[in-house]
Amino acid sequence: MNRLNVCVLGDSNCGKTCILLRETRDIFEPQYIPTIQDYFETRMVMNQKKWFLSIVDTSGKESLNSTKISAIQSSNCFILVYSIDSKNSYSKLEKYKSMIEAHTVVPNAPLILCANKSDLNENRVVSTELGKSLAEKWNASFFEVSAKQGCDEIKKAFQELINLSILQNMEQNYDGDSCCLLM
Repeated sequence: MNRLNVCVLGDSNCGKTCILLRETRDIFEPQYIPTIQDYFETRMVMNQKKWFLSIVDTSGKESLNSTKISAIQSSNCFILVYSIDSKNSYSKLEKYKSMIEAHTVVPNAPLILCANKSDLNENRVVSTELGKSLAEKWNASFFEVSAKQGCDEIKKAFQELINLSILQNMEQNYDGDSCCLLM
């Protein structure tokens, strides 16, 4: 079974835990309970291959940066989350991206940018275009999701993370001298 170690980072109250509860247990927890650090697991099948995802849900509190660094160092792919109704959560993404770059052991690690709370469109302060632009700048995939409504986009984001990991592994194993011809 293939394994991914996923680290989820984002500001407090942007919905990281809710996204993970939706993906792993198909539930939505409306009450906000701050996370210190939590762990989730899920299994997926893609292209007839089984995948085991071990997911670290990090705290959004700055006082817990050492736990974030430890989670980053033990992960091989990342999901950055912000809330569409919080400019502050969006503005902190650069800090989290810098933490990943400074502490990851995986060069060019697969990255997903997740804009959460798409069900709160009437309270939107961060445009879809702004999120897409940042994802493009970082060479990341972008998804707008709603943990509350349980949209398919959450599942697609995790599937894309697997696809990006497969591509990264192929690139790392390519020595530049090999050639493959399909006829």
